[in-house]
Amino acid sequence: MTGPLPVFLQDPQSSTCGQTCIAMLLRLSSVDEACKLIGKKGGTRTKDLVKALRAHGWTCSTKRVRLRPRALLPQRAILFAYPKGRRKKCWRHWIIIWEGSSYDPSFGRDTNLGIYDITSYIEISPP
Repeated sequence: MTGPLPVFLQDPQSSTCGQTCIAMLLRLSSVDEACKLIGKKGGTRTKDLVKALRAHGWTCSTKRVRLRPRALLPQRAILFAYPKGRRKKCWRHWIIIWEGSSYDPSFGRDTNLGIYDITSYIEISPP
């Protein structure tokens, strides 16, 4: 599977960034479909995303890989991030990197990732 992903945006008042990433990666018809697949509407963990992707034949790491200073990101990954300068556990965010483009559930395609502190990622590979 190559080429651009479909773009879905999460509701600004929701915490469905993980479900929104899954909807884009699996090319589902809606974020609601991803919520049903994951089994919840709200905050997701690494294991929720990994389980949904693996159920559709994707290969991905079981745990997030810590991002080292000046390290290059993989071509395809789900990033784990915080707003720049506001690293709080209560607000974290999932973002997709796909073949040189970013897909941010809050802002859409090719968002300036400089607004985030990216701490780790899940490397992904489609079936």
